[in-house]
Amino acid sequence: MSTGHATLVPAQLFGVERRIASSRAQQATFANAMLDPALSLACNQCISILFPESPDPDILYSALLNLLRRHASLRSHFSADGRELCIRERIPFELPIVHLAGDSAEQRQAHYDQCIRAEMAHAFDLTEGPLFRATLFDRGPEGQALAFNCHAAVVDGWSLNIIMTELPVLYGDLVAGRSETSLPPADSLTESQLETIARERGAAALAGHWKKVFADGVPVLDLATDRPRPHVRRYESRREDYKVDAGVYELVKAAGARAGLSPFVTLLSAFTLYVARLSGQRDFIVGVPTPGQLAAGKRRLLGNDTRTLPIRCTVNDDDTFATYAQRVRDRFFAAYDNQWISLPDLGRALGLKYDPARGGCVAVAFGFDAGFEQPHFSYGHLRATHFFNPRLCEEFEL
Repeated sequence: MSTGHATLVPAQLFGVERRIASSRAQQATFANAMLDPALSLACNQCISILFPESPDPDILYSALLNLLRRHASLRSHFSADGRELCIRERIPFELPIVHLAGDSAEQRQAHYDQCIRAEMAHAFDLTEGPLFRATLFDRGPEGQALAFNCHAAVVDGWSLNIIMTELPVLYGDLVAGRSETSLPPADSLTESQLETIARERGAAALAGHWKKVFADGVPVLDLATDRPRPHVRRYESRREDYKVDAGVYELVKAAGARAGLSPFVTLLSAFTLYVARLSGQRDFIVGVPTPGQLAAGKRRLLGNDTRTLPIRCTVNDDDTFATYAQRVRDRFFAAYDNQWISLPDLGRALGLKYDPARGGCVAVAFGFDAGFEQPHFSYGHLRATHFFNPRLCEEFEL
């Protein structure tokens, strides 16, 4: 294996531009990551962008630098106690170029897979940073792959979509020789943090809603396992990918539309019924990660503003799919309207006791990344596809 690099920023941390208070949700992510290294690995978010034709590495590097300049969250790290986000003026950033070894496509792919597994095992230092890194892989005749990795404490799923859509534009701007980006201004991280913290401070009033939802107790989902559950939960994971035929997806959307349901609600309802079948339970919780950017009207905010909403699912004997899905929809929207309370704060409000064998009250989560439906992105005259690399650890059981 040989490596090279595009132009390198001097490898020292630059001064702190400003400090802003972290949100309760960010502090919970920080505390979990500091408590258990496996939970920190569960926050690694690595996406590969596959180029059949090779991009210009210097232009790609400059586009990444412009992305860093544009979004303060990519230049941030936490204070030692996790109560502040420290925004750097600049961060040490390089774009290593790794030439994959092997005489055949299979050998190069095996080397690439090994490198990605190593990247997913990278332990970010939350109190020093940087919490964003990238590597360019030369795959020989198969083209190149840009893999970027970032920590969910500062970059959530919504933000990944922002990166995926903005980086091609920044690259295209440089190819076209434009001195100014054609992108609209990004939303302010500082302004958003202040607004989020203000909402969280007023979240005590939201506890009343959740106490009504769980007035008769919080159901514990007990998924069947092939071995006894350990006394202390482990987070190592494996991901299975299944491709759904486009025709099948269109049928699912059409079936939901006939019942007045969105594709999201249709799939969420189907997933929760699958969980009911797996567990044999009729009353359980499924978590739905929801970007706060949408609720706050900050669609161009790159940061960590995602909350996992605990949706209580109850399956009745006389339910049709439509009536069940409509109940799931109503409960989701009620949770969405009362989202500005972190799961740890909610657990305290409900008087939950921590179970080290299970973690929090949400064991299973359902994510619907509609923003990743776009199959191709244009980098100037180049086309690229993307792939979300599997983590080595996961916070949820399923």
